[in-house]
Amino acid sequence: MRPHPGIYYTKTARVLRIGAMLAGVFGILTIAVFNAPAGNDYWNDGGGDNDWTTGANWNTGAPPTAADVAYIGSGSPGTNNATATITQLGAQYYDFKLGDLAGTTGSVTMTGGSLTANDPGLNAAVMFVGYNGVGNFIQTGGVVSNVDKSSFKYLYLGYNAGSSGSYELNEGKIAGFSHLVVGRSGSGIFVQNPGSTNAPSYIIVCYGNNSGVYTMSGGVVNVSQLV
Repeated sequence: MRPHPGIYYTKTARVLRIGAMLAGVFGILTIAVFNAPAGNDYWNDGGGDNDWTTGANWNTGAPPTAADVAYIGSGSPGTNNATATITQLGAQYYDFKLGDLAGTTGSVTMTGGSLTANDPGLNAAVMFVGYNGVGNFIQTGGVVSNVDKSSFKYLYLGYNAGSSGSYELNEGKIAGFSHLVVGRSGSGIFVQNPGSTNAPSYIIVCYGNNSGVYTMSGGVVNVSQLV
């Protein structure tokens, strides 16, 4: 079967390092983060089981909805260093910040189920792995997706200066994000083994003079433009 023009196959490890991006794309990146107000849901590990679906693990007493910004690794009223697990269908958010504040670390281990940016409006729902602090996401199954109605649906690794974000895709699928940005103003690393990554518009590796690395040793990437 002939591969689709937008799909890249590989059997050997690849490292992609890009040191600049188009000025027009910069404008899109700046605009996309000005979202409409939403509720805040902070991970405090009150349930003691690390399970995303346990209400007691969140300061509101319930998991985030499509109207909430979810924080893991945020400081008060959450915890500085936190790890959540996703194993079931139905995890969702409006925006999601792992490692929200400098000096905090937020991590997610996902073995199955789903995690969905599910804003019903035209706002730009965003997932930040490393916002001002450190963010880590390890996926070994399930689907991470963005189904909002905006054209600007971003997954950032290392968003602000001094932050760092890492994403390890060992199995499962990433779908529905318009842009995957690996190292915006911080540092980012994306490691793909088996699994599928779908970013219909762009994969941007290393924004400006910052650090970004995408390594791939298996699976499939579907993207229109690699910058």
